[in-house]
Amino acid sequence: MRKKLYMVIALLAALVITGGTFASTAASATTTDNVTVISGGLASVSGGSIDWEPVALVTANITASTAFTITPNANISTLPNLWVHVFLLNAPTLTANYDHVNIKVDLEGTVTPTDDKILSLTNGEVVFKAAGLTGGSDFTVELTGGSYYCYDESGAVGPELWAEVKQGGVETSNSP
Repeated sequence: MRKKLYMVIALLAALVITGGTFASTAASATTTDNVTVISGGLASVSGGSIDWEPVALVTANITASTAFTITPNANISTLPNLWVHVFLLNAPTLTANYDHVNIKVDLEGTVTPTDDKILSLTNGEVVFKAAGLTGGSDFTVELTGGSYYCYDESGAVGPELWAEVKQGGVETSNSP
């Protein structure tokens, strides 16, 4: 009985320690019409703004803009690869007023070039690998275009995006 108690206590302690480690390696921010700044152990993330003016019964283009600026911590000498997750938070709300929302998203300012990915009402998340970073040097999540079709602009809201930066593994080889 005593061994089981020690085992439960050890498992709880491990859970607390690993949960704290994960929390210290993530940073995130939300962008809507306001700018939000949140700092984490690996990077600080600041939100930009999205130019969004829905017009009923018109397919409209999405204007290019900077959704997030991410600054890796300047005090980390060897930066690991970072995974940048961009989420569409309010897809259920958008479906009430939009036929489609297709946002082209790209990561700019990293050593490894990335291709545009589409964030839509059906996929809700895109993920980028940011490699070869230098501490203190900004890189950005860019909205590079896309389109949407609005049924009814009364009560129509724009997308709410969330960016999360997580630690990946450190590259140990130059293999493709």
